[in-house]
Amino acid sequence: MGQVAFYVVVAVGAIYFLFSRRGFDFFSLAFISGCVYFMPGFFGYVYEINRFGHRTTDIVPECYWVMNLVLCGIWIGGRLFDRSLRVRKTSPTAPFDIRLKPAAYWGALLGLLGMLMTWDTVGDALFRLTKSEFMPLLDRWQIVWETFALVGIVLAWASRQVWPFAICTGLILADLYVGFRATAGFAVIAIFVYELSKKGKFVLVRDWKNGFLGVIAVGFFFLYNGITWFIKVGLWDAVSGKLADSEFYITQITWSEPFVVQSILNKVIDVQFKVGGTHLLQLFYLALPYSDLLGAQPKGFNDLFQRALFPDVKFGLANSFWAEAWSVGGWIMLALYVIVYLLGLWLGSRMVRSEQNVQRLFAAIFFTPWAFYIHRNDMIYQLTMQRRVFFGFACCALLTLIVPKPRHLSLEQNLMKDITPRGSTALRRRPASPFYASALSGKKENNSS
Repeated sequence: MGQVAFYVVVAVGAIYFLFSRRGFDFFSLAFISGCVYFMPGFFGYVYEINRFGHRTTDIVPECYWVMNLVLCGIWIGGRLFDRSLRVRKTSPTAPFDIRLKPAAYWGALLGLLGMLMTWDTVGDALFRLTKSEFMPLLDRWQIVWETFALVGIVLAWASRQVWPFAICTGLILADLYVGFRATAGFAVIAIFVYELSKKGKFVLVRDWKNGFLGVIAVGFFFLYNGITWFIKVGLWDAVSGKLADSEFYITQITWSEPFVVQSILNKVIDVQFKVGGTHLLQLFYLALPYSDLLGAQPKGFNDLFQRALFPDVKFGLANSFWAEAWSVGGWIMLALYVIVYLLGLWLGSRMVRSEQNVQRLFAAIFFTPWAFYIHRNDMIYQLTMQRRVFFGFACCALLTLIVPKPRHLSLEQNLMKDITPRGSTALRRRPASPFYASALSGKKENNSS
């Protein structure tokens, strides 16, 4: 019954978000993300890791209803949001705020600094060892690397600046090469959100070009996870062999990350695993940057469930936002988590439809992790990620405003150029009258006939 309801909820939501004439926003992105991370619901099993290796486990009925509640909440939230405002079309050629152009360079430079300092800290182990082996060696510079590369590449794309875009692309590809996919995924999604938000109302399924590119991007991230190590060690024969094997494409989907993430939710519900929720009181540490240097050591949901439910797994599993809610307070806390999630989607969707480029860019960068990535995090880590992106964007903007910019021309020379919009005739120069010309020259007009 739960799986049948899951099919119905997905079908109804897909019809609305794909075939309705509406603006693309974070409710649209959240529904797509929900279908990706709740993919095990289509198959009826999750991928559980134990001492014997890997095995499939049937999804318990309550797990289906949790997924149904989240997807229904996104669908209802999207409908209510569409009724609350009239979608205004923002011109695709809306001018980029000239003051933010240097911000893309700041993102590129700070991201490059983060990568160089990470390399200095970890050494060649960064490119030689596996992700699980070199992660204990990482420090804050790797966060600087990823955060500013993400902010810089979106700003560079919006301002059409080649050099910062090329630098940030290289930084993100290097991050992808060493084993991290999240930043590359956020960058692609944020650019998609920014561009699609400028189209106003449209039918998503008819935009086949962007739809095709989106499918290609999703497929790439699913497949790349299975060949990351072979690329890193230079085993190109193994890479070509896997890409030539049709079974590889199937297993990369049916044994992908969503099947592991939902095994956490499935296990928590199956054994009725409960936690007190006191770890959520540590959320106030997020208001203090570098609070861990002051002695604060907040524990996430993973620290509570992995030892109890997956004691044989030696590496760190992901988290589950909805499993944490269920474990803390059952259906009531789950409903509260869904409401908090929808409020974030509502705010982001309002900002991404703003006529101001600054708001739209900030929304595209800041709310993309919230809308798409929340399913595999807990509350503390998700808010930590949001804080990083916020400070990254704010840092680039503040540096742009604080650092003086060179002026090649005087204000008088640049006045008409700066205040006259491109293509506007409102301030076009006209021939001066004889009286106005004489006033400028300091001479009186000769009125003799």
